[in-house]
Amino acid sequence: MAAALTLTELDPAGGEHPRGLRTLLVPARAPGQGGPAGLPPVRFVLPQALDVSGGGPRRVRLRVDCHYVDAPAACALPRE
Repeated sequence: MAAALTLTELDPAGGEHPRGLRTLLVPARAPGQGGPAGLPPVRFVLPQALDVSGGGPRRVRLRVDCHYVDAPAACALPRE
């Protein structure tokens, strides 16, 4: 599974400001091993210089977008 984690910071008016993106490839599980897919810990560093909170607490929003990765994958372009 491929996962993209997008972090945005919210200003007092609710506007979003991009702060980071991480992409992860989560290994597949063997058949019969159901359950939630565990993602490794991810850290985002938010520099104080980019603070848009207006003096209040910083508000952030994390979005996670996941898709299955088909395997074995092959390129559809012809070889030269």
